[in-house]
Amino acid sequence: MKKLLLSVALLAALLPVVAQSPAKPPLRSGVYLTGADFEQDKLTLESDPQREDHRIKLNEFFNKSYITVRHHGETHRYQKKEIFGVRDGAGTDYRLADGLDYKVLSKGPILLYQTPQHTQAKGQPLPSPYFFSAGPDAPVQRLNLAGLQKAYAGNHTFLSALDVSFPNGTDLTAYDAHNAQYRINYLYQKSLLNASTP
Repeated sequence: MKKLLLSVALLAALLPVVAQSPAKPPLRSGVYLTGADFEQDKLTLESDPQREDHRIKLNEFFNKSYITVRHHGETHRYQKKEIFGVRDGAGTDYRLADGLDYKVLSKGPILLYQTPQHTQAKGQPLPSPYFFSAGPDAPVQRLNLAGLQKAYAGNHTFLSALDVSFPNGTDLTAYDAHNAQYRINYLYQKSLLNASTP
C-alpha cells in the first residue's frame, strides 16, 4: 500500500511538469523594408497582430501600388516596389515583387514562394504557382529546371543532383522530411559542402 501511495504522490508531483507544453513565441506582424531585414527577421512597425490599432492592408483588391499599415493610431504607406515584403497577422511572410504577393514557403538559401493559382486559358495547362529566388535580393523566377540551371550555372554539383533527383523537372517543391527542409535546398547545401571539401 505504501508503494502505491508513493507512486501516486510521485505521479501527482510530476504531472504539472509533463502537462505543460512549451510556450509559443507571440505572433508578430510588420514590414520588411529590405531583403537584409527579411534575413535578419527585422520588422518595421512591428506589433502584436491582435492589437486593434495595428493592421496591414496589401491593397491587392484594387491593385494599388502601395500597402497601408495602421500602427498605433497612425497610418503609414509604403510603395510595394520599394520594400521587400510583410509578415501578416497569422505569422506568414510575403515578398512583394512584380505586382504580386509571393507567400514565402522556405527561408533556405533558395527562397521558395507560392502565389494563388492563375486563371487557366482554354486548352492550356494551369501554370505552376511556385517560384524561387537565389536570395532575398535576387529576382523572383518561376520554379522550373531551366530557371534553376540558369541561376546556378556555376554549381555543376548542384545541377547534376537536380538532374538525378528531378529527371522530369517535376515535383521541385518536394519536402525532405528526414532533413526537415525542401529537397532543392538540401541538395544545394550539400553541393556547397562538397565544394568546400578538399
